[in-house]
Amino acid sequence: MGTRGIPASYGGFETCVEEVGARLAARGHAVTVYSKRPIDTEEVPEYRGMRNIYLPRPQVRGVETLVATALSIVDSLFRSYDIHMIFNGANSPLVPLLRFFGKHVVLNTDGLEWQRDKWGPIAKKYYKTSEKISARVCKHLISDSDAIHDYYAQTHKVESTIIAYGANLPGTYTSKEVESVLSEYGLVPGQYFIQVTRFEPENQPLFCLQTFAKLKLDKIKYVLVGGSRTGTAYMESISSFGDMHTNVTLPGFIYDKRTLEILMTNSLAYVHGNRVGGTNPALLQAMAAGRPVIAADCVFNREVLGELGVFFESRIDSLANGMLKFVENPEYAKPQVFSNITRIMAKYNWDLIADKYEALFKKVAKSS
Repeated sequence: MGTRGIPASYGGFETCVEEVGARLAARGHAVTVYSKRPIDTEEVPEYRGMRNIYLPRPQVRGVETLVATALSIVDSLFRSYDIHMIFNGANSPLVPLLRFFGKHVVLNTDGLEWQRDKWGPIAKKYYKTSEKISARVCKHLISDSDAIHDYYAQTHKVESTIIAYGANLPGTYTSKEVESVLSEYGLVPGQYFIQVTRFEPENQPLFCLQTFAKLKLDKIKYVLVGGSRTGTAYMESISSFGDMHTNVTLPGFIYDKRTLEILMTNSLAYVHGNRVGGTNPALLQAMAAGRPVIAADCVFNREVLGELGVFFESRIDSLANGMLKFVENPEYAKPQVFSNITRIMAKYNWDLIADKYEALFKKVAKSS
C-alpha cells in the first residue's frame, strides 16, 4: 500500500513493488497490490502473478496518497493478509489503525522528504511530523540506505532494516533497434550526456543544463529525461532553456523500458544531480547500464557509488570539470563500466532485494 501501484509507471516505490512483488509471487506467496485506477488504459486485475485491487482516489494534490492509503487499509481489514507493507513515511499516521486490529505492519520510510525544496512550510512540517510518528508507532521500519538507517538511529533512537532498491541489467538490442531509438532523438552513440530525474530544484536539472551550456560543446548533446506532474516556474525555466539550446533534448517522461535502456546504454556518461533522499533508482539503473556516473557529492550518492563515481560540488566549475573528463578522454570511462555492473550484481540486484524483503516478512509474521 501507499504507492500508485502496478504496472510501475511512475517512480522508485512502484518499481520496487513490482519487482519485489513479482518475485515473491513466483516463490508461492500471495501478493496483493493496491493500485491507482488507470485513466487511459484498462484495469489489470492480475499482473506478474500479483493481484491488483483498484480503489478510488481523490484528485487533490497533497492528500491523494494519504486518502488512498486509508481506503486501502480499510479494505485490507476485511481480508486475511499476513503482512501489511506500507510505502512512504507520510502514511505513518495511519499505522495505528492497523496496529489496533493486531495487524503486522512494515513501513518503508523513504528519504527525508522535509528536506526537499519543492515543499512549503506546511508540507515540510507534515513530513517531519510523519517521520517522528514512523519511529514511534511502527515496530518494523525499512531504510533504503545506510545513511537513512543511521539518521533514524541517531535522531529517533530506533532501529530499521536496511533494504535498498535494485536494478535490472539492460536487455540486448540489435544495432537496428539502437539506431531507430537514437535517430528519433537525433543522437549519436557516445556523444551525449543523459540525466533522468523529476524537475525539482534539489535534483539540479537546470543547474546541470546551465553548466553543460557553458562548455559550448559542438558535437556533444545533453538529454534530460523527466518533468513535473504539475506545471511549475522551475519546470518552465527548464523548458525555456531547452528551447534556446539546440544541443539540449527534453523528451519528457519516458516509461518505455526499451527506449530508456537504449538511451542510457549508449550515452557518454550519466549525470546525477540528486542531493536529497536515499538510494536513487535512476542512479542504480545507470550503473546497471554500464555507464560512468557524474554525481552530486552527498552521502547518499557516495554510498551507492563508492569510489566509482566522479563527484561534483554545486558549482559550475566543479560539474564542468567532471563532464570534460569524459569529453576529452573517452577512455576515462572504461574502468567504471565493468565496476558499476559488478557493484549492481553484488549489492543492488532485485533477486537479492527480494530475498531481504522475504526474510523480513517471515520474521515479522512470526513475531507477536
